[in-house]
Amino acid sequence: MDIQLSDAEKLYVIHGAQQGIRSDGRGTFDYQPIIVETGVLPTANGSARVRLGSTDLLIGIKADLVVVDDMSSYSNRLNFSIDCSANATPKFAGMRYLNAECLGRGGDEFGVELASALNAAYDNPFVLPDLAKLIVSPMHAWKIYVDIVILQFGGNVLDTASIGVKAALSDTEICEVLVRPGDAGKKVVDILDENKVWKLDTSRQALVFIRILIYCNLIS
Repeated sequence: MDIQLSDAEKLYVIHGAQQGIRSDGRGTFDYQPIIVETGVLPTANGSARVRLGSTDLLIGIKADLVVVDDMSSYSNRLNFSIDCSANATPKFAGMRYLNAECLGRGGDEFGVELASALNAAYDNPFVLPDLAKLIVSPMHAWKIYVDIVILQFGGNVLDTASIGVKAALSDTEICEVLVRPGDAGKKVVDILDENKVWKLDTSRQALVFIRILIYCNLIS
């Protein structure tokens, strides 16, 4: 179900955009306050909490050392999952668009769409140049899981998620490992002292900031 606006409401939005003002007093390019905290989940490899306006996201990073049968077909990319908490908003009875109202199936469709957008943004070796370091032997690799929980929904979720993922990855620590020969030509991986860790290079990560065009007027 779409949100229906009266003609007067439409004119109010258009005239406000043309004059560079909004109902909350912000200008067209004024962003809502952004609050970022890192290290909020002590059991995760990295974590962050981000608040943008009334949107509140919790991001946790988990690194698992996995055995890979065929490294030639292995994709050393991030794995995103989104939890759209029913407590975040009654609108998570469903979904329509990333920056519009959510409508249908408890936010599941919204979560899939958001995860797909983030997977596409990170599906290249340029954004995280250290991805090659995740492969530690011909049959072992670190698999990175990025779990995002939407604690409160107030719009700009993709923007907030991109900020949170960058902050959480910057906070992520991955253990150093020692690779040694095993039986039958296989490799054995030992995790070294927990104090010996390395961090991902996140300097190339891009942030997402969505703009809306209303009668030739851009709104942040």
